[in-house]
This record gives sequence, C-alpha cells and structure tokens, in this order.
Amino acid sequence: MMGLQADLRDASDVMIDFAKRGGPVPVAATTKYLLANRSHIALSSSCELFLNHVTRSSSHLETTTPNFRSQLLERGTRFVEFSLSSRDRISSVASPFVREGTTVLTHGRSKVVEAVLLRAARVEKKRFNVIVLEGRPDAGGAKTAKAYDAAGIPTTVVLDAAMGYVMEKVKVDMVLVGAEGV
Repeated sequence: MMGLQADLRDASDVMIDFAKRGGPVPVAATTKYLLANRSHIALSSSCELFLNHVTRSSSHLETTTPNFRSQLLERGTRFVEFSLSSRDRISSVASPFVREGTTVLTHGRSKVVEAVLLRAARVEKKRFNVIVLEGRPDAGGAKTAKAYDAAGIPTTVVLDAAMGYVMEKVKVDMVLVGAEGV
C-alpha cells in the first residue's frame, strides 16, 4: 500500500509541476487537455483529496489479491462521480439565493460559483448582474466572464486591485467565491 501511495503522490507532483509551468497535457486520442485552464492550487487540492479518498481505510483490502487494483479503481471512479455531482447539488441549493435584479460580485474562476450563477440564469430564468474580479496570471475572471456573457448575464470585469472601489461605488448584493484550495 505504501508503494501505491508513493506512486499516486509522484503522479500528482508531476501534474502539479506541469500545471505550474502552464503546459497542457494531451489526453490520449482526443483534443481535450487534462490540465487546460486549471489552477495549480485547485489541482493540488484535488489530488490530495483524491489520494486520501482512494487510499483511506484500504488497510482492510488485501493488496496481493487480483481484486485490489479494481477496488482502488472503483473508489477512484466513485470519487470523481461524487465530486462532479457535488457541483450540481451545490448549484441547486445555492441558486435560489440569487435574486432577480441583484448584483453579484465574484473573484476569478470557480466552477461551483459558475454553476450556481448559470443555473440561476438558465434554469431559473433570473436576471441579475455579475462583477467578476480579474486576477493574474491565469485570467480566470476573463474566462468566467465569457461564460456568463454567453449565457446572457450582464457581466463587468474589474481588476481585483479595484475591489474596494467597486464595493464603495456599486451596490453589491451578494459575494460568491470558490474554495478550490481548501
């Protein structure tokens, strides 16, 4: 088991290092990229959670049996499915808090915050404004603003250094931020 944990940690370190350098990792036989548009902080946190989930309480598993690998793969698959469904559950619980005519301030890119606001606009047909604070170096706020604009949500992008000015001059009703690096 210790060897497996070390292998998973090494794989995680390679992905994180590559993401920090800004390069995409092509997924075999597709045009998709494994690390495209990912924050290395979010990736690091996800890898740590994945490692903990897959290997926790695995001491009861017999590491020499042929089923060991399939059991670990099954745990990994469940982790991914749970993570993806969590975003949907959070958006369905949080989107009712976005009210008609409000101004929402958010920072950078969070897939969960994006899901909440897109659900409020598309599914619940609410009209509201979003101010996205842009930080560098990943241009997450600009990328998020494009997604909101495509959904018909009026969006303003402001440098994160101007947050105090925006909060003072614009009536902000709600602030939503992601927590990918927790």
